[in-house]
Amino acid sequence: MSYNESNISSYQVLHCQVLHCQVSSCNKKLTLTNNFECECKNYYCIIHKFSLDHGCTFDYKNKQKNLLQKSLIKVSSEKVITAGTILNDTI
Repeated sequence: MSYNESNISSYQVLHCQVLHCQVSSCNKKLTLTNNFECECKNYYCIIHKFSLDHGCTFDYKNKQKNLLQKSLIKVSSEKVITAGTILNDTI
């Protein structure tokens, strides 16, 4: 398993520095098992790990909207034949 530079640097940051919860009123020491990185690239304790608990500014709605636009396939046809047009053509 190979690591790129960003993985190594984040690993070094987690293991060489003492991290604390980014919420100003909490300031708990984060250990290896109770640190959670949010999409806003900050680390939080288990109490503040959800975006509503720490006032996250990351736009989750826009992220999911972009993912859906990339993954959905546009389906279209040249002409839709209805039952009325089939009956009129045969008479």
